[in-house]
Parts: sequence; C-alpha cells; structure tokens
Amino acid sequence: MDHTTHTEHAMHVVEAAEPRVPTIGDHILYVLPDGQSKGQNRPAAVVRTWGTTLSAPINLQVFIDGYNDVPYDSIAAVTGQLWKTSVQYSSEPKPGTWHWPAQKA
Repeated sequence: MDHTTHTEHAMHVVEAAEPRVPTIGDHILYVLPDGQSKGQNRPAAVVRTWGTTLSAPINLQVFIDGYNDVPYDSIAAVTGQLWKTSVQYSSEPKPGTWHWPAQKA
C-alpha cells in the first residue's frame, strides 16, 4: 500500500503597487551622490513638493552622519543636515535620488 503524502503550497503573488507621491513631512531615503559615503542611504524629510506626480521633484532636509558624510570644513558636518533641492524619485536607489524605505513585514 502506497502512503505517499502530497503537500501543495498555495502561491500568493502580490503585485507591487505604484509608490505614492510624497507630501510635506514625509520621511524618505536619499542616496548620497558623492564623498566617502557615496551611494549610501540617509533619512530625509520632505520640505517642499513641486507637483502632484511621482516624477515631480521634491526638496529635502537630509540627516547625515556628520564628518563621515561630508568634508570637515562643511557647515553640514556641524548641523548634521543637508538641504537638497529638486531631487528626483528613482525606484532603484541611485546617487542623488530619493526612494521610499523598504516596508517592514
């Protein structure tokens, strides 16, 4: 007598929704464009939006890691913030762009 057990796993496919358009006060991630931390993500707050679509640029206050991210003679190293204007969205993190943080499961 054959007692083979078959287990079927249901596959649940979730399509990624289009990212939402940011609004003032949202926290996003900015990809540093240069320096020794080039390509690394830093948290940022949206301070201005230039449109109502995802392709519209936004202005940010970027929270940096002081002297680890910018030169010693930079005021940003002291304040811990960079002001970045007209930053574009990218679904794949690229230097000088912003993206949403990964959603926690």
